[in-house]
Amino acid sequence: MPSLGYAQLSQPEICRRVNAETLLIAMIETPEAVANADAIAAVEGIDVLHIGSTDLSTEMGIPGDYRHERMRAAFEAVATAARAHGKAMGVGGVRQDVPFQSWLLGLGVRYLTSGSDTLYILSGGRSDVKQIREVAAGASAGTV
Repeated sequence: MPSLGYAQLSQPEICRRVNAETLLIAMIETPEAVANADAIAAVEGIDVLHIGSTDLSTEMGIPGDYRHERMRAAFEAVATAARAHGKAMGVGGVRQDVPFQSWLLGLGVRYLTSGSDTLYILSGGRSDVKQIREVAAGASAGTV
């Protein structure tokens, strides 16, 4: 109801609005999904084809090797399918590699997952732990 502004609407109008405002992302995380990317992109209602790079590369036996020629071919195949059906494309897992991210954007990728809540929480925690350890080391050395 919050997404509808708590308005009193007919059920057909609720369905129309919710369907219009819902983003449906199809995850492409296996070689089989890459091979079927065109058929997946043709499904009405799917808005984005999103490659889960970590899962896909692991399934391909090349974990984390996003620049591998088979991964590049997968990115290209999914980009072609997305373009052919007027869908957006997303990619997750490719972090801190600006040249490669630029290559992906050149393919037509419009959604890059830059991290996850877990990674961000761990990053903040690591920073705090590092600071505490530095303070503790200084205290034991008598420099505090």
